[in-house]
Amino acid sequence: MTTKKVTARYTVETMTAIGGDRWQRGDKDRIYTNDWERFIDLEITRYNTGNIRSAYLGRPSRPPTPSRPTS
Repeated sequence: MTTKKVTARYTVETMTAIGGDRWQRGDKDRIYTNDWERFIDLEITRYNTGNIRSAYLGRPSRPPTPSRPTS
């Protein structure tokens, strides 16, 4: 299996400008986004509960059909 490493650097200003919510308390500083997958090549399907059912990074959302052995 090949692992694809994705590196991106965003500033606090950039992340809040694209819709992120900044949270600060004490020495903690976080930015929460609800739709971050639209900024990378990520397809997510979810159950009705909101839990993730499947996720695909950098490939079509429908996995290829397994090939059948020929007899």
